[in-house]
Amino acid sequence: MAPHEIDIVYWGIFALAAINGGILVAALLSRKVNQIPNRLLSVVILSMLYSHLVSCLRFTGVGLFWGTQQKWGLPLWTSCSVAIYFYVDAMVTPGFRFERKHFVHLILPLIGVIWASVIGYLGVESHLFQTTQSHRWELGIILSTFGLYFIGAQVRLSSFVSESRNYFSSLSAVRLTWLRIFLILLFSLWAMGVVWFIEGPFGMSWKFLPLVSTMIILVMGFLALRQSTIFFPADEPLKKDVKTVLMPKSETEKIIKRLMEYMDTSKVFLDPDLRLRTLSDELQIRPQVISEVLNKGLGTNFYDFVNGYRLAEAKKRLIEPQYTHLNILGIANDCGFNSKSVFNEIFKRKVGVTPSEFRVRSSPQTSV
Repeated sequence: MAPHEIDIVYWGIFALAAINGGILVAALLSRKVNQIPNRLLSVVILSMLYSHLVSCLRFTGVGLFWGTQQKWGLPLWTSCSVAIYFYVDAMVTPGFRFERKHFVHLILPLIGVIWASVIGYLGVESHLFQTTQSHRWELGIILSTFGLYFIGAQVRLSSFVSESRNYFSSLSAVRLTWLRIFLILLFSLWAMGVVWFIEGPFGMSWKFLPLVSTMIILVMGFLALRQSTIFFPADEPLKKDVKTVLMPKSETEKIIKRLMEYMDTSKVFLDPDLRLRTLSDELQIRPQVISEVLNKGLGTNFYDFVNGYRLAEAKKRLIEPQYTHLNILGIANDCGFNSKSVFNEIFKRKVGVTPSEFRVRSSPQTSV
């Protein structure tokens, strides 16, 4: 392929990324749900588009504004790293809002802005893309910052997986598999940057960065648009409450009794979307209290507590004649399970056999 044809391909890739990225940013900013995460994600997308543009300028040999473009790599990528971490944190933290302590994360991007402004004012060329060992520290800072915030985002997402059992009775809508994919794609981008750092900017790896960033923009942006709100505005983190921790045993037992009576009479567990906040509002008991009582008083979490009632109801319906017209999936759905695989997994773990085996063994024909 001739050099000018390669240039056309690279600019074509950038045009595709720019069009889709622009559409995604507009769509994300117009959404009424997940507003803070969507704004942070827009920063990430625009940062990647800018990086893509700079790569195209470098690769195709277009010198227009090149000296101006390259010196902003340090503040741009450190800001992008911070935005990625807070995007994940905002997605999985109930009632997330920026606090004063969060602004410490802006120190490095601000230093980068000052650095870029100073060298721009002095007319000094940034050495971000130079190959000499003494002038590669900028890229080293970018990769180190990106790596640290990537690890932080992974840790935060992993902790949410365990925390989610305290908030939700069904986890299918909050597994965030797409977000894990996004972080994997970001890791691949970071790994290519490390190779780039080792072999220098004239190696082969940096030439593929535009394509990788385009993939990330397309895949991650569209997946993010499909994500519904995980937490409602009224939700709050389940922080330790001294009054709850020191609650007398008699008070704990009273709340447990009230919980069980309400579950038995209202059958609220049949709602597949039941969450801690809903139960809290119905009983007029703070979520922190319910969660602490379940953890300390019953040695369980909200997810297992609710699904225990669903499982008991399902066992009853698998036996009773009036439900013989329903298949396993129908009974699972009616009992509050919105996934047959989850129902089978819980049933087998708690009962020791599959729902189908349990139904066959409990049928009158088998008993005769």
